[in-house]
Amino acid sequence: MKKILNIVIVIIVSFFVISSFGSCKKAKEKKIVGNWRLVTEKEPVQGQTVTYFVFSDDNIVKRISGDTLVADYSVLSEDLHYYLQINGFDVSFVDLGGKYSINELSKDILIITRIQKSNGDKGGAFKRLEFVKE
Repeated sequence: MKKILNIVIVIIVSFFVISSFGSCKKAKEKKIVGNWRLVTEKEPVQGQTVTYFVFSDDNIVKRISGDTLVADYSVLSEDLHYYLQINGFDVSFVDLGGKYSINELSKDILIITRIQKSNGDKGGAFKRLEFVKE
């Protein structure tokens, strides 16, 4: 009887642990929605174009930097890590589509690193983007 009780407890605990991962993903999806200003490593120059990424709750992302590009995105969870998949930013002058690892996501900071291009290639995929929420 004690062995059966232990098995039931393990099953219940496992259920709660697994279900909590789904709620974490939803929290990440909600946190990413908003206007994010791309931070560059250079000192800002007055009059320089500022780039924004605007994530909507309908999984549309807009890159605004003089012109506007529109793509779609999704938040993925694999092996207890979160990723941002961006599809549609693959035009001749901008190569931003692909799978990004979410390194940091707080209420005011987003840091992502591209690990795979939109076409699935991992070679030459590295791109690190850092944002502050506006």
